[in-house]
Amino acid sequence: SERVRATHPLALVALIVLAVTYTAITGATDGGNLIAAAAASRTIPVPRALIIILAGVFAGPLLFGTAVASTIGSGIADYSHLGPLLLGAGIVGAIGAQSVAYFARVPTSGSVALVGAMVGSLWAGPGLAVVHWRGVEKVALALVASPLAGFAAGAFVYAILIAALSPLSRGAGERL
Repeated sequence: SERVRATHPLALVALIVLAVTYTAITGATDGGNLIAAAAASRTIPVPRALIIILAGVFAGPLLFGTAVASTIGSGIADYSHLGPLLLGAGIVGAIGAQSVAYFARVPTSGSVALVGAMVGSLWAGPGLAVVHWRGVEKVALALVASPLAGFAAGAFVYAILIAALSPLSRGAGERL
C-alpha cells in the first residue's frame, strides 16, 4: 500500500487561504459576468442581481451536490500521496491565470484555469504519469459541451417565452 503523506498544519492553513483567495477571485469574475448581463440590459437592479448570485453560490452545492468539487479534488490527481505543495502550486497558478484574464478583460472558466494549473504543476513536479486523465477529459468535455448546451438552452427558453408572451400586449409584457 502506498504511503499517504501527512499534511503539516501550516500547510493546511496555507491551502485554505489559497482556496479562499481563489474562490474570491473566481467569484468576482463569474459574478461580474452575470451582473454585467443584468445591468447592461437594465432588466434587474444590480443589488438584486448580487443577492441572487450570492444565494446561488451558497445554495448550489446544497441543492445540486458536490460532484464538480469531487472531480477537481480527487479526479485530477491523488494529492493525499503527492502532498500539499503540488496542490498549492496548482491553486496559485489558477489564481494567476484568473487574474491575468480579469485584467485583460477576457471571460474565462475558473474550473478550466484550475485544472490547467494543476496539470501544469504536476507536469513540472513528478510528471504527467500522476495525472488522472479521465478527470481532465471530463473538464475538457465540459469546456466544449457547456457553451453548446447553453446555446441550445437559451434558444429553447427564448422560444418558449416568445410563445407564452406573444398574446400579451406590449404594456403588459413590459410590466412583467
